[in-house]
Amino acid sequence: MEVKDWAKKIDWSRRIKAVCKPCWEIKYCPYGSLVEYMPHEDDNKEKICRIFGHICPVFKVAEPFTETKELRNISRIIPREVQLKVSRRDNNICQLCSKSLLDKDIHFDHIIPWSKGGSSDENNIRILCPECNLKRGNNFESELLVIDFNELANGLIDLTQEMLYDIIVSIFIINNIRKENENDLTLENIFSKLHLNKQQEETAEIVYKLAFELDDFISQYLNNYFNKIEIEKIKYRFGYNKQIKIHTLQDTAKKFNVSVTNIQETEKKLFNFIGLNIKYLKNENELVTYDNKMIQEITRL
Repeated sequence: MEVKDWAKKIDWSRRIKAVCKPCWEIKYCPYGSLVEYMPHEDDNKEKICRIFGHICPVFKVAEPFTETKELRNISRIIPREVQLKVSRRDNNICQLCSKSLLDKDIHFDHIIPWSKGGSSDENNIRILCPECNLKRGNNFESELLVIDFNELANGLIDLTQEMLYDIIVSIFIINNIRKENENDLTLENIFSKLHLNKQQEETAEIVYKLAFELDDFISQYLNNYFNKIEIEKIKYRFGYNKQIKIHTLQDTAKKFNVSVTNIQETEKKLFNFIGLNIKYLKNENELVTYDNKMIQEITRL
């Protein structure tokens, strides 16, 4: 499929970067596009759905079942029983940087901040080290809200292997520019360095914006959703190292003593977080051959 056709299919121009707090707290929107039929009320800004601009029916119809601060009494104090359960569950390890902690260094963190309606039950508490806890503050939206509402509503968008390698090339270029000068990391500078004309830029913009989404997720949020080994696999595969050297599926599998399928599963999980589903070649031998060829071409850039 041509990139422009693919962009049209996913309605690229309307991709939205977050869903409203009630949807996050109950893990999905139970009303979907029915929100279109809900009224506008300008005096209730905090209850307006960010996606459709209407009053969220979670407030209008199902208020007794929401997790919102105004409808229930929330204690900021984390009960001792909850602290013990979280300590056992997280094994005294910071959930952002993976540092092992002594009991005296443990900070119990509200994932959805208490100031924004987060509860003090064990599902909303995690262990952080003092440094990570101080950095985090209470701005949880960019860290934890669903990245794109269209993908939430319509399911994952299929990504062909050709598109996958376009994104890998883009990641490779992004990392090289970042190494040279972080300030040059803009679409305009990238297109200038690649000497693209206006028509080529239209296509490249779609791919690079996806690459920036992926890069942002790898750079900032990987620790929240992947274990230490998975993170190492991803960074090895995509060249997040001093040499900015990307690796084939086969080389990555050999490095971590796992199957190619195992690396594919980790890679697919990663792309799912930006709403994409990779459609790999079904025959593993053909896949490995194709992957080797494409990675060789990229490393020659």
